[in-house]
Amino acid sequence: MRITSSLVLLAVAALSQSSVQAVSADLQDVLHKIAKYPDGTAVRPGAFIVELDGEPGSANVQAIANSAASSFAKTTPKFKVDKQYSALFNGFSVKTAKDFDPIQLASLPGVKRVWPVRILTQPYQQSSANITYPYLHHATGVDAVVQNLGFTGKGVKIGIVDSGVDFNHPEL
Repeated sequence: MRITSSLVLLAVAALSQSSVQAVSADLQDVLHKIAKYPDGTAVRPGAFIVELDGEPGSANVQAIANSAASSFAKTTPKFKVDKQYSALFNGFSVKTAKDFDPIQLASLPGVKRVWPVRILTQPYQQSSANITYPYLHHATGVDAVVQNLGFTGKGVKIGIVDSGVDFNHPEL
């Protein structure tokens, strides 16, 4: 009896070790799907872009995004699929609770990568160019306006209307 129980314990230990290794390998695969940024990089908590497998336009992004939204709806009440992308890559953006674990997104079938949304700021740069030199405007004739008419632009307000962006485009 003692030998039998020892063999059973040995078999259970061997099986549990291999299952721990299998779970560990699966977890490592999921963790590799989450993009890592250098330390100190600012990210928006609870905001992610989920990249899906396949060439752009090849996957049914809407079905996968709806499936993700329904699977997290009960456990994460603030989970919302925000935008869907299929022109440059297949994917969707997610807004959710600040403490949401991206491992849950990375473990969904068909997910290639999960990108936390970075916060980028551009530093202010003082222009070093002095644009008062007349030769800078010679080719356009601005120097003649300044010299002959005395217009300097002081007190003039300029408005630019640019309608070159299609704000209804799905990628925007």
